[in-house]
Amino acid sequence: MKVKFGNDDQISSHLLMMNHTRSDLTSLRVRKDISELAKSKFSCQHAQTRIDFPDGIENMLHLLVTIRILDDDGPYRNGNFTFYIEIPKTYPFSPPNVTSLTRAWHPNIDVITGKVMLSILGKDWRPVLTINTVLLALQLIFIEPGIDTILNKRASEQLKQDPQSFCDQVQRMLQGGIFYNLEFPKHSSEAFLNTMPSLRSRNPKRTLLREESDICADFWEVKCSLVEECNIEPACGSWKRARHM
Repeated sequence: MKVKFGNDDQISSHLLMMNHTRSDLTSLRVRKDISELAKSKFSCQHAQTRIDFPDGIENMLHLLVTIRILDDDGPYRNGNFTFYIEIPKTYPFSPPNVTSLTRAWHPNIDVITGKVMLSILGKDWRPVLTINTVLLALQLIFIEPGIDTILNKRASEQLKQDPQSFCDQVQRMLQGGIFYNLEFPKHSSEAFLNTMPSLRSRNPKRTLLREESDICADFWEVKCSLVEECNIEPACGSWKRARHM
């Protein structure tokens, strides 16, 4: 059987059209996800989430997400954590890339690079998952830290062997200071409410206000739904099991 190929110009034109189609699909899907966030679809009393666009509302592929943990007795209570989320052009067939801009002592976060490791950001990613799902997962790793996916081995061992000691150390780190020869920032509610994340905001632009569009806002409290609603479970639940024993 003979396979006939078009000339170089035809092939290039076809590939260009495919790239445009994929890019359009990504853009439409991201706008849909952001629209769901703007409607505050999720609700939970344990976390507040702020979303900013460091490159302006024209570029929705780059997000700054700041999460404040309100859990009363968890290790990360009253902590503020900012993440840089980069959405690839192959989204939703590929997961977003997530980096923590706030140094955090957490089993799932590299304390040096800020890389975040979650199963849904890797092998468990599916096109039906959304940015909302990723934000919920980020909230959950602070509310119920687990050790299924590990980037900080020492933190993981502390959580597994002595959850209360792990909690106490995290709380000390949230007060700021030098730990393991690394500087950790001090966390406060004022920083969450009043301070725009500055890292990676090289070209900051005013975010779109709610009255200008129904798809996004300059400030949202996006709150997480019940875990079962998105079929996501905490990575391991080590802290939850320990504190309810």
